[in-house]
Amino acid sequence: MRNGTKAYLAGIIAFSVAGLIVLAAYHYKSRAGDAINFTAGKNSGSELSAVHYTGTRAGRLAWELNADSVKIAKAQDVAELSAVTGVFYAAAGAVYRLHANTGLLKESEGVIDAGGGVVVVSGKGERFVTDRLRYTIKSREMTSNDRVEVASSEMNMTGSGLIVDVENDRFKILKDVRAVFYNAVK
Repeated sequence: MRNGTKAYLAGIIAFSVAGLIVLAAYHYKSRAGDAINFTAGKNSGSELSAVHYTGTRAGRLAWELNADSVKIAKAQDVAELSAVTGVFYAAAGAVYRLHANTGLLKESEGVIDAGGGVVVVSGKGERFVTDRLRYTIKSREMTSNDRVEVASSEMNMTGSGLIVDVENDRFKILKDVRAVFYNAVK
């Protein structure tokens, strides 16, 4: 190879390594404490498309949200999301997956509100269906005051009001509970 080509390739390699070091340092810094990070695709005025939010707790990924689009109201510290999917992780390994038509991320309040055809599926196969759901980042709870249906291979339940404790992987329906259990007696 010519000296010019070698110098050019060495420059590209050095620039690439420097870029990786900067990205690794930024990633490590953003994961150090509780944080909310976000990336977006195309920007069309005040609306962003293909948005990905992440939340960390003590350096671990605690939750992720994806939305087809978002409108950010900085004055109110609210992100309005459409076509929302999310994943919520417990330290012990439990995973909850969310699907909703709309969502609001209220960063200063530390809450994520989901609405319109909300479906949450736990790692144990429990399927929660309701109209609205709130995830509180600090307490790691999903709550709803609306009617809820819970279905799994072992039961079907309906009622009003719901609390899902993500960290401890358990739930309770608050009132008007009706349940059908399958294979309860052997």
